[in-house]
Amino acid sequence: MKLLCFLLMLFSANALADDGFCRTIYDHAEITMSQRQKGVSLTFQLETIDGLGWTEKEKPFKNMLYTMVEEAYGSSKFSTLEMKKEASQEFAAKWYLRCLKANKK
Repeated sequence: MKLLCFLLMLFSANALADDGFCRTIYDHAEITMSQRQKGVSLTFQLETIDGLGWTEKEKPFKNMLYTMVEEAYGSSKFSTLEMKKEASQEFAAKWYLRCLKANKK
């Protein structure tokens, strides 16, 4: 449920207009990898994305989230809490930098 609420906030008009959009991307990427590290299934994450009722205009964002999930599940799953946290933070930082670079163009 927490993930669903976050996704709804992510794609609200206010979030898109906010200067903190890349921070929102960071937060979502961190949650995505954290869920992967906790053992949440790939199908659950993809079904959650699918269940949001996307408009045609929002489909690029849906595709971005799919890519994010696919990349998270293509990464190693760690056993120690410290390594799980580090993996989530590094994954989020990678997506944050992508967002910053994309918005400079």
